[in-house]
Amino acid sequence: MSNEGGCGTATLAHAESRATPARQGLFGMLEVAIDTLVLCTLTALAILCALPCLPEGVGGMALVRLSFASTLGAAAPLVLAISLFFFAYATILSAAFYIEKCLAFFGLGAPVCRGIGILFCFLLPVGALLGTAVVWGACDLLLVALSLCNLPLLLSQWRRIRALTQGAGLL
Repeated sequence: MSNEGGCGTATLAHAESRATPARQGLFGMLEVAIDTLVLCTLTALAILCALPCLPEGVGGMALVRLSFASTLGAAAPLVLAISLFFFAYATILSAAFYIEKCLAFFGLGAPVCRGIGILFCFLLPVGALLGTAVVWGACDLLLVALSLCNLPLLLSQWRRIRALTQGAGLL
């Protein structure tokens, strides 16, 4: 999963922009499209190019690692390590930002936000030690919860969203 497009989490970051809501919405759609087209397509092409050389029954990260090793050669570990570092770093920063904004919305002050941030930092090593099935399952569960909260609110605002989009000349 390279993005959480449609779950409503990125709106917390986009709301901090000074751009119009309609234009910022277009930026949000563009980031999902670029992320999906670039990252997912490159990974899929690496897998498809390496498919004849891969052992049977390989899946998950092992499939990606072997595919990149087959197509990039000796540079593969460095490319994957750098990519994974930036992906993880961006994910951690955005999750911490989202938590802070949600807590601030509910009126919790800076000390509570700071405390949650510290707790978040202590939970990162725990997540690193848990199995991937547990971590991905927790991520999926949280994204489903966010989506279930976001969708009714989004549907309740469809007229306003349409008016903002048409008023900005984007539709």
